[in-house]
Amino acid sequence: MAFCPNCGKKVGEDARFCERCGTNLLTGGTEEAAAAAPAPPASPSTSPPPPPPPPPPPLGGAGGAKGSGPGTGRRDAAKITPSSSLAPPPPPPPPAPPAEAPSAGAPPKDGKKTGMTRMAAGIVFVLLTVIFAVMGMGGLPSYGSGDGTGAGGEATWSPTAVPTTAAASAATPAPVRSDLARLDVTANVDSFEVELLGGSRADDIVAIEIAVSDNYGRHVVSWQYPFIGERFYLPLEMYGGSLYGTRYLRCEAVFGNGDREVVFAQYYT
Repeated sequence: MAFCPNCGKKVGEDARFCERCGTNLLTGGTEEAAAAAPAPPASPSTSPPPPPPPPPPPLGGAGGAKGSGPGTGRRDAAKITPSSSLAPPPPPPPPAPPAEAPSAGAPPKDGKKTGMTRMAAGIVFVLLTVIFAVMGMGGLPSYGSGDGTGAGGEATWSPTAVPTTAAASAATPAPVRSDLARLDVTANVDSFEVELLGGSRADDIVAIEIAVSDNYGRHVVSWQYPFIGERFYLPLEMYGGSLYGTRYLRCEAVFGNGDREVVFAQYYT
């Protein structure tokens, strides 16, 4: 059991101050004496204090601070004023001359070139129009006698358009009729009608190849397994032929054993 050294009151073993008089049991003094004791001086900092900021520069310069007369400040201000600020500004550039407006009656400078260009374009347009018109008409055929043969029995029909090799080879010297297969052909403006009437080998025919040659070339359509009395209709849209110029129709029969025979050929104008 511990006692206070000042008043003798019993205190706990772990008490630091007396409950009655407030004596510091660790140092032997009272709490008021401990509070009144001066605090130990703080140890000086090892780092040096920051340097003071530099003084601001004088606004009027050294001469302006000293001058007290009426003309002193103006002379000092003239001394510290940069020389470039005293130079006069460069003169502004002269204004550009106004563009000349073309007069109402004066032609443009490039009027000659524009007129030539328009003339050339007009010529090209006319040429293209003529070419397309000739192509649409299919050209004008020229041929010899009415039956399509010339002197010596040779075919003289030649379309104005450039014929293909197939169209040139399709021509025959004269009209052809055959008893192997008798055909009745009706030529319309925009179509052909072919009817198988009979013939010595009409029942042996497996196909009839119908070829039409005109200004657009040679067009072949196959009539498969015809029979006697049957009529085959061949419109212009089916073979893509021409409405103008001479047409040449050629029918070749194909028999069951592989034989081939031209049984009909005729020009139509």
